[in-house]
Amino acid sequence: RQWPDKLQVIIEEQIPIAKWDSAGFVNNRGELVLTDVGQLLDHLPVLKGNADEALELMQQYQQLSELFSNSALTIQTLEKNSIGIWLLTLSNGWQLIAGRDNVAKKTHQFLVMIEQNVIANPEQIQQVDMRYRGGLAIQWRPLPSFESTIPGAEQAKANTSGVRAMQENEG
Repeated sequence: RQWPDKLQVIIEEQIPIAKWDSAGFVNNRGELVLTDVGQLLDHLPVLKGNADEALELMQQYQQLSELFSNSALTIQTLEKNSIGIWLLTLSNGWQLIAGRDNVAKKTHQFLVMIEQNVIANPEQIQQVDMRYRGGLAIQWRPLPSFESTIPGAEQAKANTSGVRAMQENEG
């Protein structure tokens, strides 16, 4: 307020860069804005961590996003958990555990391995643990059961279950 007869209002535009868990967003200055955004920002990636680390999370996200710029993959979720381990969930469902340090370097090395087809059957990857000094560990998606690969096996199994239930009721 400027005396005697003026009121000065400063409005700063908030540009969302990423959703913040389920309670707002991080703006282009790395500030956490806690507000109900509903579904308005569902197209943005999600950052998760301690509120006082919002700037660090945004900076890490921006650095990692540059690594994915030439890839069909994108980061859907970036999290720094309570013990300082960085976790990424990618657009294809892969979960990457990057550890506490050298997150960009480890992520870059993994992307190079994917681009150079070093990893066989990458579409079967579920989770990649990159915390190891000399490599990484891959958890593969569960294989379908043998019965699910046989046409009609599920229906036959359901029919058999129904027969057993009828026999038990008659007995």
